[in-house]
Amino acid sequence: MSAEPEVFEMGIGNDYGSLLVWELSGTFYWYVSCCWQTDYETDGEEISEALYRQLVLQHYKEVTENV
Repeated sequence: MSAEPEVFEMGIGNDYGSLLVWELSGTFYWYVSCCWQTDYETDGEEISEALYRQLVLQHYKEVTENV
């Protein structure tokens, strides 16, 4: 993979990892991270674009509320 996708780390998780969402080549994914590095090409479960967009919107809402 030439460049890593923009990955959004959601505000939900625990000491072991958190929910990540990203888009790669027009496909949308989510994944609960863990203590090792995430491979964005092979890890993750495909989700709908609508769910991805809603999660990213929520991410930006939480970030701007905490500023």
